Amino acid sequence: TVPAATVTKGLAEVPELKALDPTVTIADGRIDVSGVARIFGIHVPVALTIAPGVSRGHPTFSVDSIKVSGATVSVATLDNYLPGIGNALATGSSLCIASALPRAFELKSVALTTTSIVYTLGADDVPLNSSALAKKGTCSS
Repeated sequence: TVPAATVTKGLAEVPELKALDPTVTIADGRIDVSGVARIFGIHVPVALTIAPGVSRGHPTFSVDSIKVSGATVSVATLDNYLPGIGNALATGSSLCIASALPRAFELKSVALTTTSIVYTLGADDVPLNSSALAKKGTCSS
């Protein structure tokens, strides 16, 4: 189970979202990300509704909607003002968690609760001893 505060911290590490200084709220089966962008020196509120997913054993986030100053905009329009964010959102941003897990475990599925994201892990033929569990996975750059 990953609480909203941890998701906020993880999303703040996504280079394209870092400038927003994002805050995450998980409620009503969705994830809302809000922050403030500087566009031509003006502070502009940006809000995203994103959906968690899993791709090749990694947690991903894809955009459901984007609002800039309360107006709904497309990913392409957002990218005009905040270069790089549009492409990251269109393709789904991924966070690597392999370095925090035993090497043999893989992320299998994701679900939302009212206040957190629940990830399900799985592994086949893994010895459950301290040596095997101490070997962490790696994240490619």
